[in-house]
Amino acid sequence: MPAVIIVATLLAVGLRLYDLSRPGYLLGISEYDDGTDFGSAIRLVHGAVPYRDFIMVQPPGITLIMFPIALITKGMGTITGMAVARVFTALASAAAVPVAGLLVRHRGLRGAGDLPGQRDGRQDRAPGTVAGAVLPARGAGGVRP
Repeated sequence: MPAVIIVATLLAVGLRLYDLSRPGYLLGISEYDDGTDFGSAIRLVHGAVPYRDFIMVQPPGITLIMFPIALITKGMGTITGMAVARVFTALASAAAVPVAGLLVRHRGLRGAGDLPGQRDGRQDRAPGTVAGAVLPARGAGGVRP
């Protein structure tokens, strides 16, 4: 695995651990979405069906992913279950970094941010890359020749 992917993965893990270590984040109220997502999984455990028995505006994926964690809340309580869910999602988001890195590593460092079909030989940087968005364009008034 290239060093860039390893460094990015360690950075992602470090940032997620930092988030989890903040006062009140793990057991407190930190945002709206995690409560509604986990709450829908708890309702599913108790027999309510999303979209039929309660309003859910997101696709059911997060409800199904949180279902096993919601099952164990019967024995340990919803506060502990929410903390477990936050740790689980932190690990899942950190695990997505090496997966994404391995999927785009064949493009190299410069091309990792390109979207298909954006390169056309006349451009130094593709518009879809961070460098293309940050670095100024060549030519008068920012227009590419």
